[in-house]
Amino acid sequence: MPAPSLYPPARPQSIGEVLDRAFQIFRRTLPGCLPYGLLLVLAAQLGRVYQFSRGTSNGSWAGLVSLLCYLGGALLGVLLVSAVLLRQRALAAGESSSRARELGTALRRFPATLLLALVAALVVGLALVCVGLLVRASGTLPGGPPLSLVGSLALLLVLPTSVALVVAAVSATCGFLLPSLLLRPAGPLQAIGCTLQLLRGNWWRAMLIFAVTVFVMLAFYGAALLLSSVVMALLRLQDVAVDSAILAVILLAVSAVIVPFYSAVVLTTFGDLCARREGIDLERRIAAAAET
Repeated sequence: MPAPSLYPPARPQSIGEVLDRAFQIFRRTLPGCLPYGLLLVLAAQLGRVYQFSRGTSNGSWAGLVSLLCYLGGALLGVLLVSAVLLRQRALAAGESSSRARELGTALRRFPATLLLALVAALVVGLALVCVGLLVRASGTLPGGPPLSLVGSLALLLVLPTSVALVVAAVSATCGFLLPSLLLRPAGPLQAIGCTLQLLRGNWWRAMLIFAVTVFVMLAFYGAALLLSSVVMALLRLQDVAVDSAILAVILLAVSAVIVPFYSAVVLTTFGDLCARREGIDLERRIAAAAET
């Protein structure tokens, strides 16, 4: 008996239903998407792998090659993110797919995807600059003495929450550019327009979903740190290099799992917003027909 379709949703959903549907898609598609997640995490480490292989030696070309490794890893990452989304969409809808088809589609749309990735990176960069200015300005009160102990403790509580909300806001703004491009016959400008149209009237809703997603991902990493501490305590290792290697491996494994989880949230929220927008458009058409 074929598995029930999880995408697209038949109707607009509540926030709880969206998150529940995202977890269902994540569980169904994790085995198929995990290889892409592992490759994506490894691609992000190409520059570090090269630097580690070079050791402490420096050469005239070392910096350039290291930069090219980071750039190549970023480009490969853009391609793999597209493949993850395409595979999740097919598996969630109960459709047949293949890695050759997914990678082929991702390659054909790669120039447009890269352009949107640069737009998203610009938005993320501006958000990080704002966060950096907030952190820099938080050391002292404007024109006053340094913060008191109570103020510092309050800052420790407020600042991480503010950073998480900024990340959620950026994710809610940029997260739908890729599905707007890959799941609809649209170019980069049309994808941006589609994203803005979907978020119109639903921005706070989308931001709340991504805020919950950010805290869930932080919980994943917190569990990974706890697991690494338990493993190192059981092995009773005293070598800092070995401890660091164990921690790095566990964090990379968690990152490979988080990639399809985040993609599932993006896909589910995108489907919900499309259902909401189609419902609004249908209501407008019915109202216009009634007036005529």
